[in-house]
Amino acid sequence: MERFSEETIEEVLRREDDGVLTFADDNEPYGVPVSYGYDGDRFVFQLSKSKRGRKADFIDEEPLACFIVYAKHPNRVVESVIATGKLRSVPESDQREAFAVLRENTDFPLDRELWSGSDGGSENRLYELVPETLSGRAYGTGKP
Repeated sequence: MERFSEETIEEVLRREDDGVLTFADDNEPYGVPVSYGYDGDRFVFQLSKSKRGRKADFIDEEPLACFIVYAKHPNRVVESVIATGKLRSVPESDQREAFAVLRENTDFPLDRELWSGSDGGSENRLYELVPETLSGRAYGTGKP
């Protein structure tokens, strides 16, 4: 196992574009795969809140969250970065900048006007996680 330097963590986070955002509430875990943006200081997520979904139960409370980014390589090495911090709604005054961060790091085209529409039961919003802890490592049978 190799622990990552801050520079290697930054490289992994800029190279990858998705991970798993996890929460816990009264010992009930919940995780959701998400795409993300990263600007060196914070992660930005586009989350859809459905009245029928469990995600809304967690994110309305500005929960402590754990975000995991990982990559498995053909040489049998796995890299992972784990961040923890509070998940917060992006303030209206910061929406444009946060959306640009998300757009820069995602693997699919984003259209802010289309994204801001509703599918009839969901509300799309931008959320951010400023890491309180950030660590990374590589492990496996190959060489990184």
